[in-house]
Amino acid sequence: MHWNRWIPDRVMIAMEAWIKRFNHLGIPMIDVGALNEPALRPGDLLIVASGSGNTVVPVAIAKKAKSLGAVIGHICSSEHGEVAKYRDFMVKIPVAKNSIPSDAVQSVQPMTSLFEQSVFLLGDIISLMLVERRGQEKEKLWQCHANLE
Repeated sequence: MHWNRWIPDRVMIAMEAWIKRFNHLGIPMIDVGALNEPALRPGDLLIVASGSGNTVVPVAIAKKAKSLGAVIGHICSSEHGEVAKYRDFMVKIPVAKNSIPSDAVQSVQPMTSLFEQSVFLLGDIISLMLVERRGQEKEKLWQCHANLE
Protein backbone atom coordinates (compact mmCIF):
# COMPACT_ATOMS: atom_id res chain seq x y z
CA MET A 1 0.00 0.00 0.00
CA HIS A 2 1.32 3.41 -0.87
CA TRP A 3 0.20 6.86 0.13
CA ASN A 4 1.01 10.19 -1.37
CA ARG A 5 3.61 11.91 0.84
CA TRP A 6 3.75 15.10 -1.24
CA ILE A 7 0.81 16.80 0.39
CA PRO A 8 0.49 19.73 2.79
CA ASP A 9 2.57 19.16 5.91
CA ARG A 10 -0.20 18.72 8.48
CA VAL A 11 -2.02 16.16 6.33
CA MET A 12 1.35 14.46 5.79
CA ILE A 13 1.81 14.14 9.56
CA ALA A 14 -1.63 12.56 9.90
CA MET A 15 -0.82 10.08 7.12
CA GLU A 16 2.55 9.26 8.66
CA ALA A 17 0.60 8.16 11.74
CA TRP A 18 -1.34 5.79 9.46
CA ILE A 19 1.94 4.33 8.17
CA LYS A 20 3.25 3.68 11.65
CA ARG A 21 0.02 2.09 12.88
CA PHE A 22 -0.61 -0.04 9.77
CA ASN A 23 2.94 -1.39 10.02
CA HIS A 24 2.21 -2.26 13.67
CA LEU A 25 -0.70 -4.32 12.33
CA GLY A 26 1.62 -6.13 9.92
CA ILE A 27 0.20 -4.27 6.90
CA PRO A 28 3.06 -2.78 4.87
CA MET A 29 2.48 0.88 4.08
CA ILE A 30 5.07 3.09 2.40
CA ASP A 31 5.17 6.79 1.70
CA VAL A 32 5.69 7.94 -1.87
CA GLY A 33 9.15 9.46 -2.07
CA ALA A 34 10.67 7.44 0.78
CA LEU A 35 14.21 6.22 0.19
CA ASN A 36 13.06 2.61 0.49
CA GLU A 37 9.95 3.05 -1.69
CA PRO A 38 9.36 -0.04 -3.83
CA ALA A 39 7.86 0.07 -7.32
CA LEU A 40 4.12 0.60 -7.48
CA ARG A 41 2.53 -2.42 -9.13
CA PRO A 42 -0.85 -2.99 -10.75
CA GLY A 43 -3.46 -3.54 -8.05
CA ASP A 44 -1.51 -1.68 -5.34
CA LEU A 45 -3.52 0.81 -3.33
CA LEU A 46 -2.50 4.48 -3.34
CA ILE A 47 -4.17 6.64 -0.72
CA VAL A 48 -4.30 10.32 -1.61
CA ALA A 49 -5.28 12.66 1.22
CA SER A 50 -6.13 16.06 -0.20
CA GLY A 51 -9.08 18.02 1.10
CA SER A 52 -9.72 19.92 -2.12
CA GLY A 53 -8.46 17.22 -4.45
CA ASN A 54 -6.84 19.96 -6.50
CA THR A 55 -3.36 20.20 -4.99
CA VAL A 56 -0.95 19.87 -7.91
CA VAL A 57 1.40 17.12 -6.71
CA PRO A 58 -1.27 14.75 -5.33
CA VAL A 59 -3.17 15.09 -8.61
CA ALA A 60 -0.04 14.29 -10.65
CA ILE A 61 0.84 11.29 -8.49
CA ALA A 62 -2.73 9.95 -8.64
CA LYS A 63 -2.67 10.28 -12.43
CA LYS A 64 0.69 8.48 -12.71
CA ALA A 65 -0.36 5.74 -10.26
CA LYS A 66 -3.60 5.17 -12.18
CA SER A 67 -1.59 4.76 -15.41
CA LEU A 68 0.42 2.05 -13.61
CA GLY A 69 -2.74 0.16 -12.65
CA ALA A 70 -3.05 1.22 -9.01
CA VAL A 71 -6.28 1.45 -7.11
CA ILE A 72 -6.72 5.05 -5.95
CA GLY A 73 -8.44 5.92 -2.68
CA HIS A 74 -9.05 9.59 -1.98
CA ILE A 75 -9.63 11.14 1.43
CA CYS A 76 -11.16 14.54 0.81
CA SER A 77 -13.50 17.25 2.00
CA SER A 78 -14.68 18.04 -1.54
CA GLU A 79 -15.53 15.32 -4.00
CA HIS A 80 -15.22 17.62 -7.02
CA GLY A 81 -11.42 18.05 -7.27
CA GLU A 82 -9.10 16.86 -10.04
CA VAL A 83 -8.24 13.67 -8.13
CA ALA A 84 -11.82 12.55 -8.82
CA LYS A 85 -10.75 11.71 -12.41
CA TYR A 86 -8.41 9.00 -11.12
CA ARG A 87 -9.86 7.68 -7.87
CA ASP A 88 -11.63 4.37 -7.48
CA PHE A 89 -13.21 5.28 -4.18
CA MET A 90 -13.29 8.17 -1.77
CA VAL A 91 -13.87 8.88 1.87
CA LYS A 92 -15.39 12.31 2.24
CA ILE A 93 -14.81 14.16 5.50
CA PRO A 94 -17.50 16.87 5.31
CA VAL A 95 -15.66 19.72 6.95
CA ALA A 96 -15.57 23.36 5.88
CA LYS A 97 -12.36 24.89 4.62
CA ASN A 98 -11.12 28.17 6.07
CA SER A 99 -14.43 28.75 7.87
CA ILE A 100 -16.10 29.44 4.52
CA PRO A 101 -19.86 29.13 5.08
CA SER A 102 -21.23 25.88 3.71
CA ASP A 103 -23.31 22.87 4.70
CA ALA A 104 -20.13 21.18 5.93
CA VAL A 105 -19.13 20.96 9.58
CA GLN A 106 -17.74 24.29 10.75
CA SER A 107 -14.85 24.75 13.17
CA VAL A 108 -13.48 27.66 15.15
CA GLN A 109 -10.02 26.32 14.40
CA PRO A 110 -7.95 28.01 11.72
CA MET A 111 -7.69 26.87 8.15
CA THR A 112 -8.00 23.10 7.60
CA SER A 113 -7.28 21.91 11.14
CA LEU A 114 -10.50 19.92 11.42
CA PHE A 115 -9.77 18.04 8.18
CA GLU A 116 -6.23 17.19 9.31
CA GLN A 117 -7.41 15.98 12.71
CA SER A 118 -10.16 13.94 11.08
CA VAL A 119 -7.67 12.23 8.75
CA PHE A 120 -5.61 11.24 11.80
CA LEU A 121 -8.66 9.86 13.61
CA LEU A 122 -9.88 8.04 10.49
CA GLY A 123 -6.60 6.12 10.43
CA ASP A 124 -7.05 5.07 14.04
CA ILE A 125 -10.67 4.02 13.42
CA ILE A 126 -9.70 1.94 10.38
CA SER A 127 -6.83 0.38 12.35
CA LEU A 128 -9.16 -0.65 15.17
CA MET A 129 -11.64 -2.09 12.68
CA LEU A 130 -8.84 -4.09 11.02
CA VAL A 131 -7.61 -5.44 14.37
CA GLU A 132 -11.12 -6.60 15.21
CA ARG A 133 -11.91 -7.98 11.74
CA ARG A 134 -8.62 -9.90 11.58
CA GLY A 135 -8.99 -11.18 15.14
CA GLN A 136 -5.58 -9.82 16.09
CA GLU A 137 -4.59 -9.89 19.73
CA LYS A 138 -3.73 -6.35 20.76
CA GLU A 139 -0.88 -7.55 23.00
CA LYS A 140 0.84 -9.18 20.01
CA LEU A 141 0.85 -5.92 18.03
CA TRP A 142 3.87 -4.84 20.09
CA GLN A 143 5.91 -7.40 18.11
CA CYS A 144 5.86 -4.97 15.15
CA HIS A 145 6.40 -1.82 17.25
CA ALA A 146 9.73 -0.01 17.00
CA ASN A 147 12.18 -1.43 19.53
CA LEU A 148 15.15 0.91 19.08
CA GLU A 149 13.44 3.79 20.86
